[in-house]
Amino acid sequence: MRYELDSRTASNLEDLTGLNIETLQNIEFDEEKSYVEKVVKKPLTFRKRGLDLRRIGRGNPLLARQRFKTIEEVNKGLAKIK
Repeated sequence: MRYELDSRTASNLEDLTGLNIETLQNIEFDEEKSYVEKVVKKPLTFRKRGLDLRRIGRGNPLLARQRFKTIEEVNKGLAKIK
């Protein structure tokens, strides 16, 4: 899937990052990482230690517990109430 940015968004991204849109689309991970490190003047670190497990996204709890109902199930439940 490919998205198209309008000219204003593209201009804002270029001003913010200092890179044009074509470069941003085609940049490799290692190049992107080194560019960010150069801009922020700090090495990027990816760590697992010290991770707060309470803050990890686990997705939709209704989906995980299979609590979604079809419209037929809803209508059937409403019919019992009447």
